[in-house]
Amino acid sequence: MTITEKRCPRCRQHRDPSWFSRDYFRPDGRACWCKPCSRVAWRERAWKIPREEFVGIIQSQNGGCAICRTRLEVDGPSGGTFSHARVDRTEDGKIRGFLNAPERLRAAAAYLGR
Repeated sequence: MTITEKRCPRCRQHRDPSWFSRDYFRPDGRACWCKPCSRVAWRERAWKIPREEFVGIIQSQNGGCAICRTRLEVDGPSGGTFSHARVDRTEDGKIRGFLNAPERLRAAAAYLGR
């Protein structure tokens, strides 16, 4: 039996099964949540930041790095997933903003140091 569509209980959207990670322990072989919802949930757990706050900070930065203002890389067709973004925190742990991957920032610093 081949599934042509699967519903994500988190975002309540019906999507193609390719939007769901493989999970061989589940009867249909796919994860419960779609990939964008899984990433949002991971970000909420790992960065300890609710979606609304994340979206607000990204919008205040116009979708760019807080330092160099270059666009943060968006993953996937749904957009809004910034897997290459790094969180920048103040000394007391408050989120200050989001930055590009450290490699880009190091390359920019090396360029300016020439």
